[in-house]
This record gives sequence, structure tokens and C-alpha cells, in this order.
Amino acid sequence: SVLYLAERSGSQALISLLKEHGAKPRIFRQRGADEPYLSITDCEYCQYIPQRKDLARDESMGDYPGLVLLHSQTTEVDRYATSTIYILQCKLCGTYYQNDDYEDTEDAFVAGPTIHRHLQRFNFERLKIAFAEHKMEKEDHEFSARQPRLIDAMKAALALTGSAIHPHFLPHYIENVTDSYIMVNNWDGLEKNLLRHSDKQVALEVAHDLVLIFGEGKYAVTGAEQPYRAYRHITPAVFNKTKKMLGEHRKAVLAILEAIRRLPEFSAAAKKVIESARYYKI
Repeated sequence: SVLYLAERSGSQALISLLKEHGAKPRIFRQRGADEPYLSITDCEYCQYIPQRKDLARDESMGDYPGLVLLHSQTTEVDRYATSTIYILQCKLCGTYYQNDDYEDTEDAFVAGPTIHRHLQRFNFERLKIAFAEHKMEKEDHEFSARQPRLIDAMKAALALTGSAIHPHFLPHYIENVTDSYIMVNNWDGLEKNLLRHSDKQVALEVAHDLVLIFGEGKYAVTGAEQPYRAYRHITPAVFNKTKKMLGEHRKAVLAILEAIRRLPEFSAAAKKVIESARYYKI
């Protein structure tokens, strides 16, 4: 809300002015103890959180009131640097997030500590690995029961509304639905329902996703993958299956991209994806 932003700015004059004109703190819906999780598209908390973002130094998890801390783990990278991973869950829709904080104090006396802080929505395949890594059996069991329904709902939403899905949620839908086809080696379903989607923005996003998995997934296999990526989490299984799939169907993907490139409104974006495919030698 505007009042919330004013309070974060610390401007007492602006806060007073807004309150004089009737501004009030936003009241979020609460979920009952026996009430099922909402769809993420109906979530009042998650609609304000993009798929991934850099956090400012003055941001805290208190700025995200819908997220509940479930687990944290701090690792000493070296004598100067520490990395802390937090796993959080939205209390309204049940979506999981990763918050990672990295701090290096080696040159702190010169320019202050080096700090990198990020918040990223888990995709489902990476989430299952996180549950295993951190021995979160209860959460794993609960999520595994919900996952098939979530995937079915995402497939239906992409088929019906395409890229009209909220922009903060569209990458989440594309990553999870794409991975769902990859994990069962269903190229026909991926091509028909995603790559040849009538909404060419969806088709282009999926093609870009496949290119990134193919090109950057090697880090997931070698173990060099950092907690946060500027694009998406990639698991070893997703990478290996995508590599095999594109080895067999690379010509089809490139042909689809070339067809999209010939559409004036998508030409520039498609050209960038084609250049990435060439860079990664697809």
C-alpha cells in the first residue's frame, strides 16, 4: 500500500498526510487452521513478490508478512565469508521461497562488507531436493500430496489464459509445467502444449527456459550451482533429461523460434533467444 511505502521511507510528513486523507494499513486475509491453501493466483501476499529479486540492505523478511520461516542454515565459506539459507513458506497459499544472505567482511575496513541478498520462489523440482537436503520430511510429505493438483491447475491456466497470468507468477508456471513434461520425457506434450502454444509469448518463454536449462544446467551437475540464480533453479535430473531431449529435437525448437522471429512483435525477443541457443551450441 502507499502507506506501507511511506512508512518504509521514514517520511513522517508523508505518513501524516496520507493518514489525514484516510490511508489505513492494509489488512491481509488470514487462512483458517483447517482451510486448504489458496491458489497462488489468489494470494494477497505472493502477488507482490516476483519470481526472483535482489533484496536491498534495509529489507528484511518483516517486509514480507505472509512468509513464515521454516528452516535456516549458515555455512562458513571461509574465515571472512558466511552464507545463510532460509526456507520460507507463504501462510496463505503454501508457496515456498528461498532467501539467501551472503556476507564477506574481508575488505570491510576499506569499503564495508560485501553483501548479496536474494529472494527466490522455489520451483517444484528444486524444492524437493531442498526438502531432502535439510531433512524436512513433514513438509516434503505435505507438498508431495499437493503437487499433482498444482501442476494440473498450472497446465489449465496456461492453456486458458497464456501470458495473461500475473507477470510475477508466469515464470513460476512455465518452469514447473516445463519441468513436469521433462521429468517424464514427454516431448510430445511439451511441444504441443507449450512450444506450439497459440500465445507466442508463452512459446517464447518456454523455448528460452529450455535454452537456459541446456546451457547453464552443467553447474547443477558439477555442484557449482550457487543458491541464487538470475534465472531459475536447475536440478541435475532436469538438466540431463533436457540435454537428451534437445539432442533429439533441437531442430524443432530452432524452427519454432525462427517462426516466432518472423512475427514483428516478437522478432527482437526471439532473436535474443536464438543467439543464446547458438552461444550454448544447441
